[in-house]
Amino acid sequence: MKAIILAAGIGKRLQKVSGGLPKSMIEIGGKSIIHRQLESCLEVGINDFVFVLGFKKEILQNHILELVKPENCTFVYNPIFDKTNTLYSLWLARKYFDDDFIYFKKA
Repeated sequence: MKAIILAAGIGKRLQKVSGGLPKSMIEIGGKSIIHRQLESCLEVGINDFVFVLGFKKEILQNHILELVKPENCTFVYNPIFDKTNTLYSLWLARKYFDDDFIYFKKA
């Protein structure tokens, strides 16, 4: 089982709260949203991840790698994240639909 996590967007509605970071890095109770999500996946045995990144991809990728081993991550880049939606980001990850997976999108 793998998790496909879409986290490419800017998160315009949350920019006042995010401080200019990707919305998945917003901390709630001392932990980022994406770290909470990854911890939940790891707890149930999901340790293979595909991330579609866009906005501030390097910062978010480094944040992800604080918790997940690089060999368990595949990063896909959406170069037009500011012009597209989650369906397009999911389409970019389509070659990783080769096995059972669970799909997450950042709300």
